[in-house]
Amino acid sequence: LFDAVKESIAFMRPRLKGINLELHLPEPGLVIIGDKSSLEQIIVNLVLNAVDSMRGQGRLIIAGNLQRDPDYPFVRFIVQDFGPGIPKENLERIFEIFYSTKSSKGFGLGLFIARRLVEQHGGIIYAESEEGRGARFVMEFPAYLPEPEVVPAVA
Repeated sequence: LFDAVKESIAFMRPRLKGINLELHLPEPGLVIIGDKSSLEQIIVNLVLNAVDSMRGQGRLIIAGNLQRDPDYPFVRFIVQDFGPGIPKENLERIFEIFYSTKSSKGFGLGLFIARRLVEQHGGIIYAESEEGRGARFVMEFPAYLPEPEVVPAVA
């Protein structure tokens, strides 16, 4: 996941000039089994929406951590902006196909595609928002935890 974020940010660098970007990702350890280009597309869609909502200026946080639930270890991945937020009446609909609040500037596909890609990786995505305080997109993916190497005992 770290590499997908790094490459997505490098790709979007020109759009991030007025953005104070904070990355909170442990370099190793956040491993998701999946298609790297699909993960990059999720990141690009969410970051571009955040930048658009903040009109190219503001604070953006990208964070991730490993949740070591014994029954279901997962990677929690968050993209959070500090823009105007999403009105409650829109929050339930933002992942619908062709739903957009950008009038003629949007097709309503970005979040729909992001949700489909997250689900294809066995994950879930949801949004939290409070008007005037930004939006937070949370994804949870099954974590890949390699089996510990078993070293035979020497007698």
